[in-house]
Amino acid sequence: MSQRQVDGFNSEYSRKEREMKEIFRIRCQMSGIRRFSSDTFRLFGFDRFIVDTQHGIGSFFAKLVKNGDVKKVDWIRSEVASNHGRQIRLYEWQE
Repeated sequence: MSQRQVDGFNSEYSRKEREMKEIFRIRCQMSGIRRFSSDTFRLFGFDRFIVDTQHGIGSFFAKLVKNGDVKKVDWIRSEVASNHGRQIRLYEWQE
C-alpha cells in the first residue's frame, strides 16, 4: 500500500483529476474567486467530470486538501438544492 493510500482512501490524483484541478484553479482565478466551495465547483459544471462517482465531489476536495493544494478557511451554507442548506467548507488555493 502506498503512503498516500490510507484506510482505503487513495489521495493520488488520476490524470483526469490533475487536469480538472488545474482548469478549476484557472477558472476561479479568471472569475476573480479567491474563496470557493463545492457549490462553486458545481456552478462551473465540473461535477459532471468527477472520476470517483461513488464518493463524488467530497472525494475530490479531500484530495485537494490532503495534497496541500487548498486550505480550509471557513463554513458557508450551501446554495445547492440537493445539499438541503447544510453547511459546507469554504477553501482557498495554496500558493
